[in-house]
Amino acid sequence: MKLYGTPLSHFSRKIRILLQELSVPFEFCDIGNVGENSDIFCNNPLMKVPVLKDSEHTVFDSDNIARYIVNKYNSRDRFAVNCKTPSYTNALVITSGVMEAEVKIILAQRAGMEDIYRYLVFQKARKTIENGLKWLNGQEQLFDSKDFTYLDISVVCMWDHLQHYKLFDLDYPMLKTLSLNLNRMQSFSRSKPT
Repeated sequence: MKLYGTPLSHFSRKIRILLQELSVPFEFCDIGNVGENSDIFCNNPLMKVPVLKDSEHTVFDSDNIARYIVNKYNSRDRFAVNCKTPSYTNALVITSGVMEAEVKIILAQRAGMEDIYRYLVFQKARKTIENGLKWLNGQEQLFDSKDFTYLDISVVCMWDHLQHYKLFDLDYPMLKTLSLNLNRMQSFSRSKPT
C-alpha cells in the first residue's frame, strides 16, 4: 500500500495518523511541490493529495481514503470514520472546508500574488476559515470523548497546519487544547508540521 502526498499536507497527515493507529503497513511517497506539475497526482483528475494505491485500487480524497481503509482493515471502526450523525459529519465538512480555504490562500501567496485580500475569492476564503474555526471551537460536545475519533484527527491536523503557516489569529482555546492533548501521542507528534 502506498500513500502519495506531501509531508506538510494536513489532508495526507490525517491518513498517515489513521494508518499508524490501525497498524496498517504503508509506504509514504512524497510527491513534491503540488503547485507545479499535474503529472504527480497519480491520475487524480482533481490534482489533489492524498492518493492511496492499494493493489488494484486507487482511492482519491482523504475522507474517502479513510472510509476505504476502515472498511478493509478495521470493521469495528474504532475511530468513527463512518459515523453518520449530522453534527459529526457537519464538523468533518467544516474542518475540510477550512483546510481547503487555507490551501487556496497558501497557493496564492506561493504564486507571488500580492495583497490577495483585495480579491473577493480570498476574502471569502479568509472568512470561511474564521467562521469555521469559531463554529468548531463551539462544538465541545463533539470532542469530549475519552477515545479520540477521526474527527479529532482531522481537527488537530487542520489546527497544526494553521499554526505552522501562521496566517491567522488562533484564539480558539478548545481547539488548542485538543491539539496539545493529541500531539502527546507518537502518531501525531511524529507527523506534526515542522
